[in-house]
Amino acid sequence: MHINRLKNKKVNFQKGCNWFSIHSDFLPKLLNYPNMEIFNHTFLADETFVQTVLYKYKPQNINCDDNTMAARYIDWRRGKPYVFDNKDLSELKNVVNTKYAFARKVNDASLVNEIFK
Repeated sequence: MHINRLKNKKVNFQKGCNWFSIHSDFLPKLLNYPNMEIFNHTFLADETFVQTVLYKYKPQNINCDDNTMAARYIDWRRGKPYVFDNKDLSELKNVVNTKYAFARKVNDASLVNEIFK
């Protein structure tokens, strides 16, 4: 159909993890973004919206991946993503109080209680 919804739009699109954590100061910037319509009817908009809108605020001196920036402990090497279970208890205990605030994915909620015993 050759429809160009970005014609005459100067947008520097970025991509990244759709799981994110931000400081509340950035919420108005997201909610009041003037070109919001560019994300309507878009494939994978959840993985471009936040990164595009807030790109100019991203620290430039940080060399880390999306998961680290989102404070998520995710293992893509062993799965799509890997699902942590009871045999991974010591591994998960080792990342408590590090740069990670969350682990993704955990198959048993009782594992969380075991981590913090």
